[in-house]
Amino acid sequence: MGELSFSVVNSFTNNAFEGNPAAVILNANTLNDEMMLRVARQFNLVETVFVLNAYTNADFDFELRYFTPTEEVSLAIHPTVAALVALSTSGQLDTCKTECTLKTKSGNRHVNINGVDGTFFIESVSPIFHPMISNRFTVAHVFGLEEKDILSDYPILPVDTGLGHLIVPVVSLDVLMKAKRNIISLQQLCSKIGVKEAQLFTFNVYNNKYDVHTRNICPREGIEDPGCGVGNAALGAYLFHILGNSKNELVIQAEQGVINSMPCIIETQVYQGKNGIRVKVGGTGKTMMTGTILI
Repeated sequence: MGELSFSVVNSFTNNAFEGNPAAVILNANTLNDEMMLRVARQFNLVETVFVLNAYTNADFDFELRYFTPTEEVSLAIHPTVAALVALSTSGQLDTCKTECTLKTKSGNRHVNINGVDGTFFIESVSPIFHPMISNRFTVAHVFGLEEKDILSDYPILPVDTGLGHLIVPVVSLDVLMKAKRNIISLQQLCSKIGVKEAQLFTFNVYNNKYDVHTRNICPREGIEDPGCGVGNAALGAYLFHILGNSKNELVIQAEQGVINSMPCIIETQVYQGKNGIRVKVGGTGKTMMTGTILI
């Protein structure tokens, strides 16, 4: 029988029992794909992240692999924040540095490190904007809403920043909170459009310190994700794209997870780079659990 050390870190919060939990397995170089999937299934969280140490002369500092209970995904930002918190806590990440590079299936991802406040900002995949969805009635119906519940002067737009999200603007917090996760119809809509999930948002917020309130509504069984980093990257790219070239940089602080009673604060930084729109998403995290898995 072998042993694996693990931690569970709640991303996008400083507070216990808030944020979005991810299980983190450090020093995971010896685990094969099958074992990673079995470990992720055991935790049964939205994602479990496995951190592999870099080989000599690698062009990255660590390799990260992300597993849901059913499959591997190429990029997930809330587990990345969790992994960086765990690496910092273990002393494997030098937080006196201001940046590091992580290898993922989506390519190498650049990370900005703020060792003073313990925040990490991860660059998403460069956004791809797909044609807007004109049938607002059908989209509203999938979420148990009416067409009038969709914000009229903002488009419904699929945006891909690593997974593919349908961005849906709604008129109020009341509407956002009554949106339903109808799994079968949402699966059909996402498959037709070519995205994985939906990111609904409103400019109404619980706390006026923040800019938007958002929900990640995903066509899978299980709980709703309290805080989706890639979904907020897609939303940030969407808002930058819609607002036009009047802003060379946009910073958005989003509330999420209130509906789960696990509130998150997610910051998205969007700016115009040399080769297109660049997006970074991040925050901090709170270690909630450490222990050993017997395998």
